Amino acid sequence: MTPVATAGEPIDLYWWSKEKNFGDLIGPWMVEMMSGRPVRNVMGRRHEPDAVGLATVGSLIQTFDRPGLEVWGSGSIRHISKARAERLKPMRPRRIHALRGRKTLWYVRHRLGWEAPEVFGDPAVLLPRLYQPKPRPDVAGKTAIVAHYVHKPTLGGLSRDRFHWVDVQDDPDSVIDQIAAADRVISSSLHGLIIASAYGVPWVWLSVGDEPLSGGRFKFEDHFTTLDAKKVSEALIAPVEVSDDRLAAIADTATLPEWTISHDPLWNAFPYHKPG
Repeated sequence: MTPVATAGEPIDLYWWSKEKNFGDLIGPWMVEMMSGRPVRNVMGRRHEPDAVGLATVGSLIQTFDRPGLEVWGSGSIRHISKARAERLKPMRPRRIHALRGRKTLWYVRHRLGWEAPEVFGDPAVLLPRLYQPKPRPDVAGKTAIVAHYVHKPTLGGLSRDRFHWVDVQDDPDSVIDQIAAADRVISSSLHGLIIASAYGVPWVWLSVGDEPLSGGRFKFEDHFTTLDAKKVSEALIAPVEVSDDRLAAIADTATLPEWTISHDPLWNAFPYHKPG
């Protein structure tokens, strides 16, 4: 991953690191770029009195294990049941600066009773303000396949002549370089779609039948509340249907929905901007 020059006291962050995934690594990478300071992960360190931290990119709301966290652009991974809400209510954040989308906002306000502003967006949408992708001639003109890591066995056999395979377990800058260079993107990973949108690459959301992701459609539809959801291209495919020709036909349906919100409020809500 491209190194970030950092100095000063580390910023405590709360992010998922049990499985390497570029979407989960975007948060700490962005915070280092935007603040100029190093970060340390405080997830799983709830018994340390000072380990409160900032939750950023990812479906993290339902994982909160302590009160006092701050939130900038996180979301929920699924509908929050009343029983789960009772367990989460004592984990009230110190402050919510922004949330990923309007579906998360509804549950945060009406089921958890937490205060939150109407400032929206997954922080990854801001990456074009921070990172210029490096050229990837090997990707240009191809459709990039961005499979969630649970779908890698299902989608990994496609022709490398017709498609470019993006491994979501690579470093974030490498994944972004590949997505930004592609002609179109087919992704079962939420952050594959977000990065494609951010860098202006048409995309298709691919759902793989019999292999649903944790939380189902919720996190995708939460993000889609920040863009023209009617223009989202979605395809459902069964594992036995995966073939070069089928994926090529799906690629032809790619769209680039327009944003329905400004991202300036999300940028301005970040609590650790570099001085000056």
